[in-house]
Amino acid sequence: MKFLVLALLAFLVYKPAAAQHQCSHHASFSKSPVADTIDAIHYAIHLQNIDFEQQTIQAETHIRLRPKMTVNTIPLELKALQVSSVSSDDVVVTGFSQSGDLLRINLSESLLETDTVTFVIAYGGSPFHESWGGFHFSGGYAFNLGVGFESDPHNLGKAWFPCVDDFKDRATYEVFITLPDNLTGIGGGLLASVSDAGNNQQTWHWQLNQPIPTYLASVAAGDYVLY
Repeated sequence: MKFLVLALLAFLVYKPAAAQHQCSHHASFSKSPVADTIDAIHYAIHLQNIDFEQQTIQAETHIRLRPKMTVNTIPLELKALQVSSVSSDDVVVTGFSQSGDLLRINLSESLLETDTVTFVIAYGGSPFHESWGGFHFSGGYAFNLGVGFESDPHNLGKAWFPCVDDFKDRATYEVFITLPDNLTGIGGGLLASVSDAGNNQQTWHWQLNQPIPTYLASVAAGDYVLY
């Protein structure tokens, strides 16, 4: 009898725990609200100013994409950062708006599934972060953590660049990090160049030609030592 009581208690404890685990697992793979509309092909992220004291960034992202359906509005995700301008050499941009984590780019004409276009988006502000995830400043260093344990969906590429923030959407990357000469910028992929940016600054250019999802895109800046 004692064994049966213990077995019953174990079953009652296990059942809600298993249900919670299944729910958490499901939430971790929630789809991006724009993934059904847009396929990102390439990101070129220019971190033009990282202010370690004010803990802000000023940046510009060039995103090459194609629609998955006929659209006259391009939706992208960007969290907590304010967009100042959107432009394109491929299509006329008539305006843009931000609501929550959603950036909508309005076009003068519709795009088809066969179209490929590039948008240049300038933005800045204080990046979002949580205890684990987002864009962090700590002790003279700045870096991103692409997965947030508290956020749902968990992807946090949108914490530092406008994107299709989905586990399944993959693109190639370039990251340009402009910093004072005494600091080092690190990104995912291979170091393509380090160039003089003037005013005692230099720009680190990293390139990744293997398509990856947004949560794997990475950046770090600070007083690192190169070997």
